[in-house]
Amino acid sequence: MIQLLKNIDQFGVAFQPSIKYSTSQYKTCWGGVMSILLYGLSFAYLLYIIVQWRTGQILPKITTSSKVENNQQYILNETFAEVELRKFGYSKIDPFNPEALILQPLLYIFKNGIPLEKPLAPFYQIFTKEDTFHLIKFSNLSLSISETRDETNPEYEVMLTFGTCLKAYLQQGQNCANETVIQQFQIQSTNTLIVKHYAQEYNTQTERLETIGREQIIPFQFTRVFQTQTYVQITQTSVDVGFLFESINDYMYINDYRVVSATLDLDFYSGLFGYNVYMAFLYKIDNIQIEVSVVYTKISEILAEAGSIASSLLLFSYLVIILNKSQLEFEAINNVIQMYYPEFKNIKITKNIFGDIKKVEQNGKQLDLQAFKNQYQKLSHVSEMKLTISNQIYEISRLQFLLQNLLPPKVIQQIHSHGIPFQFQYADSAKEEQQNINKLDQSLNQEYQYKLNTIIPNNRSPPTIKTIEAQTVSQTESKLIQNQQKVQENNNFIQIQQFKDSDFDLLIYPENEPESSILSNQNDTKIQADS
Repeated sequence: MIQLLKNIDQFGVAFQPSIKYSTSQYKTCWGGVMSILLYGLSFAYLLYIIVQWRTGQILPKITTSSKVENNQQYILNETFAEVELRKFGYSKIDPFNPEALILQPLLYIFKNGIPLEKPLAPFYQIFTKEDTFHLIKFSNLSLSISETRDETNPEYEVMLTFGTCLKAYLQQGQNCANETVIQQFQIQSTNTLIVKHYAQEYNTQTERLETIGREQIIPFQFTRVFQTQTYVQITQTSVDVGFLFESINDYMYINDYRVVSATLDLDFYSGLFGYNVYMAFLYKIDNIQIEVSVVYTKISEILAEAGSIASSLLLFSYLVIILNKSQLEFEAINNVIQMYYPEFKNIKITKNIFGDIKKVEQNGKQLDLQAFKNQYQKLSHVSEMKLTISNQIYEISRLQFLLQNLLPPKVIQQIHSHGIPFQFQYADSAKEEQQNINKLDQSLNQEYQYKLNTIIPNNRSPPTIKTIEAQTVSQTESKLIQNQQKVQENNNFIQIQQFKDSDFDLLIYPENEPESSILSNQNDTKIQADS
């Protein structure tokens, strides 16, 4: 089970031998400057685009489409229209003065194209402006469109009319104008009405619906009827404001009015409603509905855009990598040369920006450039070979053969089980017991060594056995010699040198000196820009 978990581990790391001084990667000051510059620019762009995103300066993705909707109902509880008289310097009579009302607004409901018997007093408010004239605001509009136009799904249209004042429909505090005021209004020059319809639009920056007024100027005549068919265009907007995941807000509002105007005789509506109507505004829903989809930029897209810019900037990092690689090869080759030629560290090499050697100095004295180039080229070629794995394995194999010629195989095999004794630091309770064990081991080793020395001295080599023709030995002497050879073999096993802690760093490259000396040695051989 443990091995299975290890096999499916997706976060394994590879071992990277250090170049020197616990550094697994070669780094330079030039690379550090470029890293600050490139990553700083990338981070600055990320902050810039995030600020733009949070302040609404990044436009969302907007998709607009239209469709035919033959069955729909819409109820508006806000102000949808305003009407006022356009005042000139000579305008004195206001037809919407509640104390002397000349043009009275009434509301007719059409069900499936047929008006109801009696009009309704629309919900409106009269405001007095600074010029003492009055402004009428109309609210609460309810419309529907139906494909079947039957009792189950009726179609409702609304007509807003301005005609002769009828006392039966006056609001509290209102009075109809007398004939004198009406005649003065009729002879008043350029009676023009301003009709303003209110629509809404979705503001992508503030994420709110904004109301927009669209004005229409209508000349007023007592002998004619001004009629408009106003098609209310409904817009359904779906807004995705999610930070990371989808979060939809739906809006339905009047986006536009499509107006078709006409001028009719007074008899057209007087015969229908029984009194004179001078202006008529018919409101109905447009069967062409607009659908808008607004999708704001999410944080994932912001990070992706910033990442693409960062990736483009980091293309320059390949140039830094090439320079660092070249410098690493240069210093590695010089370090190998210094191992074999210690005086090489006193040489100062000056190169140009293209890497060509232009000047060589040794202790302040200039060397022959061409001769140094020839020698340095040969040494560099050999150093490159020494840095390869195959050459290192080859050198180790030669050292193995050399040791096998100097030492017996059994001694080499015994080395596998030898090493530096680790200095354990025991607690106070175990110190005395461990000291007794060490003394016992030491006394046993001394006693065993004494017994071996009584049989044959350590510095005496075993006697040479002559051939039968030269000398005949007795059976007793032969056994003694065999015993002496066995003792000598035991001595060879025992006499392996005891290693110490100081042997652990015996063959360490002398670069592991204090940091101050390291820096001074590294600066001896360096690349300088050619002035």
